[in-house]
Amino acid sequence: MQESENQALYWDKHRIPVNITIIFSLVVVGFGIVQMTQGMQGNISPEILIILGLMVGAYSWLKTPKVYVIYPDALIVAYGKPRRKVIYFSDISEIDMRQGHSPDRLRVLKTNGRREAVVAKDPEAFHDQLQQALNAYRGQNTQISNGQSSNGPAEFYDNTEN
Repeated sequence: MQESENQALYWDKHRIPVNITIIFSLVVVGFGIVQMTQGMQGNISPEILIILGLMVGAYSWLKTPKVYVIYPDALIVAYGKPRRKVIYFSDISEIDMRQGHSPDRLRVLKTNGRREAVVAKDPEAFHDQLQQALNAYRGQNTQISNGQSSNGPAEFYDNTEN
């Protein structure tokens, strides 16, 4: 992103505000610590419980999105503190808004064939804002095959009717 485009256009939090998996992993770690300090032995050793609880907690922290932010040229998915994923608009082939109440209604389809589910609190509003930002980006950056700029509107396939 260029420095002139560092202002966020829209953002939304993840649909589920509390990461329950981290809470369960901390409970497992706590149970392992209690077993270790009390000298209790179960089917699984306390050290294994502590290690597994910490590993599951770290994995959940790094893999569960916290915030989705739309910039003029990219969508940023912010995970746990050190991790974020930048999806540039040039890498997006289409936005798929599925009907129904599935948790991953909004999907960003990339040009390499991969999909990124956006599980925002308000998927309809996020879809509208992302669609507007993507259309604005493509309107500014359309290129004809000979390298000249196009003044016409950018073509974009929106699959919201399905």
